[in-house]
Amino acid sequence: MALLWLSAELGTGAGDVAGGAEFRPTDAQFATLGELETEVTAARSAFRKFMDNDVKAFNAAMNGKLVRLSDELPKPQPKAVFVP
Repeated sequence: MALLWLSAELGTGAGDVAGGAEFRPTDAQFATLGELETEVTAARSAFRKFMDNDVKAFNAAMNGKLVRLSDELPKPQPKAVFVP
């Protein structure tokens, strides 16, 4: 959420954030945005690599080895009644 807010502050603005020459972002805000965008890009790249390599390899290794799940509820078992 903070990245979205900061992007709105630095970019064209979003709704109540109009920006302008008088309220230009500070150098620290620009630096922070650059760092966050770099981190997001790296995270997206790592996630894509994970999905393309590790998940595909796992799915291939597990193909046919897992028990199929069912959406049916198990049939109720009769309860034992204790009679003293």
